[in-house]
Amino acid sequence: MKWQQDSCVVHCKYKNLVVYFRVPLDFDLSSTRPETIELLNLVLFSPFHKEMLDRDFPAHDLKSKRCGLAFSGGLDSTAAMMLLPKDTELCYMRRDFESLLKHDNADRFCEAIPKRVWSVRSNHEKIRTLHGERVGFSMDLSCMAHVILLADYLNVGRICTGIVLEDTYLRGCSFQSLSESSIIGVDPFCFNFWRMVFNSFGFDLCLPVYGLSEVVTSKIVNNSDYRDLASACLRSDGECMACYKCYRKNLLKQNPIKINNGTLKMMDIGRLSHLPSLLYGLSKCEITSGPIVKKYQKALTQNLDFLERYPDFYLHDAIDAELIDAIKNNLSLLGVEAMDKEDVNNIKSFKRY
Repeated sequence: MKWQQDSCVVHCKYKNLVVYFRVPLDFDLSSTRPETIELLNLVLFSPFHKEMLDRDFPAHDLKSKRCGLAFSGGLDSTAAMMLLPKDTELCYMRRDFESLLKHDNADRFCEAIPKRVWSVRSNHEKIRTLHGERVGFSMDLSCMAHVILLADYLNVGRICTGIVLEDTYLRGCSFQSLSESSIIGVDPFCFNFWRMVFNSFGFDLCLPVYGLSEVVTSKIVNNSDYRDLASACLRSDGECMACYKCYRKNLLKQNPIKINNGTLKMMDIGRLSHLPSLLYGLSKCEITSGPIVKKYQKALTQNLDFLERYPDFYLHDAIDAELIDAIKNNLSLLGVEAMDKEDVNNIKSFKRY
C-alpha cells in the first residue's frame, strides 16, 4: 500500500476504505524508512493477502535498542511497562470511529502518570470489515501498528505489547511450544516466523509478558501504585461489572461479581479466551456450581497453581538476550517467582477438555 501524509494524517487507500493514522504534528512520513512502512503493511494487510509473505526475510541489525510499547492502560500492558526499561515509549491506539469501546479509563491513566503517552487515532480496525469480519485487529500483532509507524520518529527498535500466556502457550486446547503456537489469530504463522519478519526490517518483536498469566499480571499491577489506574474494562468509565473481562479480573482479585444473562450465555456457548485464568479464579473463589463450572468440570480438576509463577523458558523464547537479565530482575523485585519442575509439568499437561 502506498502511504501519504496530509498535515497530521498518514493515510492509504485500501479497497473502498481510506485507512489512516493521526500522528504528532512534527511527524514526517518522508523521514520514515521504507522498511518500516513495509512492516506496517504486513501487520495490517498480510492476513488477507498471504502472497505478501511469500518472500525471503534476511536478518538485519537492530536499528535501535529502545523499546516502544503498545500500551492500552489495561493490566497486561501495565505489567509489561513495569518490566521494560524506564525509557520505553508508551503508545496508545485510539479508535477514531463510533464503537462500544470507551477510552475513559485509558485517558485517566495516561493523564495521571508522569510520562508522555503518545496517543494515535486510527480506523485500521475497519480493515477486517472489508473481508466479512467484525471490527477488530487484522491479526494480534496489528495492535502494534501505531508503534511501528512511529518507530523511526521515536527512535525505537524493540516493538512490544502485552500478549500474555493465555494467548500464547495456552491459547489452544493444550500447551503449545513456541514453534507451534500461533499468536496471530487469522494468520497461520507462529511467533518464530514473525520475529524473523520483524528482524528483517531492523526491529525486534519483544513480548515481555508472553509467559506471564493474567494471574501474575494482575498481581503485579494490583500490588503497585497503578492499581487504581489500570483497568481491563473497555465498556465503561470505571468497570461495567457485567462483561466477561470484569468477571474474570474480579475473580482473580477473589471478588466474584454477578454478570448479566447475555454475558453468561456467551460464556456458556462460546470458546472462551483466557480460560486458564478463569478456571483459576473460579477455583480460588470456591465457586462450585453454575453452567461454566459444569461445562469445565473436568478442566477444573487440574492443579492451576502454576499460573502464579512464570516459566523460565519464556524469557529466552520471547525476549531479546540483552533484556533478559533486567526483566528477570524486575520480576524478582515484583515478587514473581519462576516455575519449578512440577509447575512446568503442569503447564505442559494442561488441557481444556
